Amino acid sequence: MHMLGVCTHVPEAALARLAKEGLIIARPRHGCIVAPRNSSIFRGHVLLVMPPGDYVHLANIMGWQLTRRLETAGYLVSRASSYITKNGKTDFARLRLALRQSVDLAIFIYESSDAAKCARQAGVPFVTIGNGFLPGALANVQVNSSTAMESLIAKCHADGIRTIEIIAKS
Repeated sequence: MHMLGVCTHVPEAALARLAKEGLIIARPRHGCIVAPRNSSIFRGHVLLVMPPGDYVHLANIMGWQLTRRLETAGYLVSRASSYITKNGKTDFARLRLALRQSVDLAIFIYESSDAAKCARQAGVPFVTIGNGFLPGALANVQVNSSTAMESLIAKCHADGIRTIEIIAKS
């Protein structure tokens, strides 16, 4: 940290990532050691591709659930997104950069034919989660928001919540 002139967050994040990937073993109050060579690092690398714009909140909820489940199953999970420029166009530079890494599967938490084109060009297999269909996807998982809402309402009622107010942006 002192040699590179960076804040404590940088080496802490780097060590956390190495531990997450199974390359080091963190020992509280003792430091870190290199993991044995014969230990399995991870089962594969999954890239969650998040949407730009207004739907980010719902996608983040789904993304964190997917991340938790995939990491529990032994996968390395990273995230990427495109972003909307000032002139209203979508910039895919960050997504293209993320797809150049050793990614085994990309999961798009929205449908975008341009984003799917980036994955196809990089040779990365992908699936989509949303309401549409993208050619070239290994699978297109349909999301039914009315079924999800019914489940949410049933769970709230089971937990004793009698009044639910839903505010949505259309």
